[in-house]
Amino acid sequence: MPRVKYIYPLIDKRLRRSDCLKWLETHHFPIPVKSSCIFCPYQADKQWKRLKENHPESFEDTVAIDRAIRDASKKGVKELIYLHRSLKPLDEVDFGSQLDLFDESCDGGYCGL
Repeated sequence: MPRVKYIYPLIDKRLRRSDCLKWLETHHFPIPVKSSCIFCPYQADKQWKRLKENHPESFEDTVAIDRAIRDASKKGVKELIYLHRSLKPLDEVDFGSQLDLFDESCDGGYCGL
């Protein structure tokens, strides 16, 4: 039997990311940038660009991950796999000219939903 009891107060109160941002704004706290794993395929272009410009070593790690997952044919996947929605290698994407269809308002609270 585990000795740790996990509690999720925000989920228990059914608070979404937007609710938390509103609370921060109301109480005059700075609004944090949206966090995610560096290799999350659900990132908006502005997040990819921020990673590339502010954390170049992490971006290079992500480019290596993007290359490593490309061919999954040994696992039965026929299509090539990419982290970016453009289906291009991450190091070839121009984040400045992409139409940003997904902004930072991921209200689902869960990756990919």
